[in-house]
Amino acid sequence: MMVVFAMVSCSKVKEPFIKETTVSGNRVVLLEDYTGVRCVNCPAAAETAHELILTYPDNLVVIGVYAGDQAAAPGIDFRTEAGNTWYSTFGITANPKGTVNRTKNGNGYEYDSDAWGTKIAEEVALSPSVTFNIKPTYNESNRKLDIDINGVFTQEASGDFYLFAGIIEDSIQGKQLFPGNVTNPDYWHCHVFRTPVNGTWGEAFFSGISEPQQEFSKSYSITIDSTYNDNQCYVVSYVYDNTDKSILQAGQAKIK
Repeated sequence: MMVVFAMVSCSKVKEPFIKETTVSGNRVVLLEDYTGVRCVNCPAAAETAHELILTYPDNLVVIGVYAGDQAAAPGIDFRTEAGNTWYSTFGITANPKGTVNRTKNGNGYEYDSDAWGTKIAEEVALSPSVTFNIKPTYNESNRKLDIDINGVFTQEASGDFYLFAGIIEDSIQGKQLFPGNVTNPDYWHCHVFRTPVNGTWGEAFFSGISEPQQEFSKSYSITIDSTYNDNQCYVVSYVYDNTDKSILQAGQAKIK
């Protein structure tokens, strides 16, 4: 039985809120929330993402991608090279915007936050063509993290399939700009994308699935940066079709 991990993340402005759940045989959708610490409308979008996690606790993974002109401020910078690349590749025009399973929206990929719920509902309703299990093994003494990902394609499929793994950190307290140019110095930044494990675009591992029940297994290792709170770090992974960048299945698991 394949198990995919999802979570409910922290509150936008109050105390952290984490819920560990397991999903078996269901579609798990990825929402990438493109956000920034100087974006006055981003806290409201983060609240939308939080409410959607509560609505779909077993079927939604959220990554907070800090990229764009409003992403950073003096003393607080969550930008990454991978996040900047995605921001450019997917044609994100401003913050806050989001991608939902990296599906196309007209000629682009971005969705306004008030459209996230409708699109996520559509994606959750689809049957998954792949399921997988994430098993993290973490050594606190040297901060080495070993990751084993095992899964199976449940349907025949044409495409150029990639597997991505990365690290997010939840519940980081720091300043955030709000409407009226009011700065909250104690805002909780949630599910912050920190670093890829196997590259910006992950690893190519299948080209076409000719028969159902095609299994796969991948292993990775990374040293968790000393500036990250390892008590709040998660492995995030997803399988996608590089032909159009659409994500087939997502999942995540707490490292400890």
